[in-house]
This record gives sequence, structure tokens and C-alpha cells, in this order.
Amino acid sequence: FGVGRPPGRMNPADYVLSNFPARDQNDLDLQVTLAADAVEMIMTYGLAAAQNRYNT
Repeated sequence: FGVGRPPGRMNPADYVLSNFPARDQNDLDLQVTLAADAVEMIMTYGLAAAQNRYNT
């Protein structure tokens, strides 16, 4: 997940380790699901098949 740049003079470590904003929760849930599906595909069909499916 891209996190962008911290606002103002915020410590980058604090920014990266902070919770995602509520407005991004639906997107986050979808991306976690897709990542889990990709791992399952790697285990079942191999890395090349998963790369072809999920990196389009």
C-alpha cells in the first residue's frame, strides 16, 4: 500500500505506523482480500500464474 508523504513536519515513522483513515477502509478491505487470493494462487498454481493474474 502506498502511504504518501506525511503532512507538515510529522515524523515519517509515526505517519507510516498510524491507522488508515476511515474513508480508506473499504479500499483496504478489498486490497487485503486480493492479496490473500494472490497468495492462495501462488501456492496452488505458482508464482508466474499469480503474477499474470494480479499484476495486470
